[in-house]
Amino acid sequence: MASISMATVVLLLFCLTFALWFIALVTPGWAVFKSDSTENEYQMSIFYLRVCNYGECEVHPYKLTVNTFFNAFMYETQVETFLATVASGICCIELMRNSENPTSTKVLIVAFIFLFAEIMECIAAIKLIAPSIVFAGLSSMSFKTPYSAILAAVGILTGVSGWVMNFVQYNRMRNRVTQSPTSDQPISLNNEPTRGNDVISANGSKSDQV
Repeated sequence: MASISMATVVLLLFCLTFALWFIALVTPGWAVFKSDSTENEYQMSIFYLRVCNYGECEVHPYKLTVNTFFNAFMYETQVETFLATVASGICCIELMRNSENPTSTKVLIVAFIFLFAEIMECIAAIKLIAPSIVFAGLSSMSFKTPYSAILAAVGILTGVSGWVMNFVQYNRMRNRVTQSPTSDQPISLNNEPTRGNDVISANGSKSDQV
């Protein structure tokens, strides 16, 4: 019963991580700041920059920007976050399938796939959050809550928790296999008689002699 409840918790944590990362992927809240001089509000997404002024917003894809280095930087980030989100979704599907026929091998495969997803999301989050913090300290612009970055960070924490519990579940399943009840049963090699059979045969030989 404990293993079933742990598997359910792992599935919920992984699905929650996927949901948080997906929302962070499609929302323009990785960096939200407002210019004090122009009154423009800039909302940074993974795929575009949205500029709003008095309720009217314009979307500017990063591929149209002049800075080639920035375009390459954002393209790498897009690939990393997309791979992380897709990998976490695959883990959720595999866990649902594994619930019907749980095996330690499937649990281990999910652990490796989700570890890859965690690494990709951490790299992307650090690349986007760290420059925003530095820029916020040096700029005169007013910064607002980067809700997409917060969602991604919470997803990383829930993902780490789910990954640890998934690994604990793997160890329990491995121990259950090695400590199965069949290993406690006596094993007869080469059809050798047991001591009980020796006593019976000895008594039988004595009776025959009498």
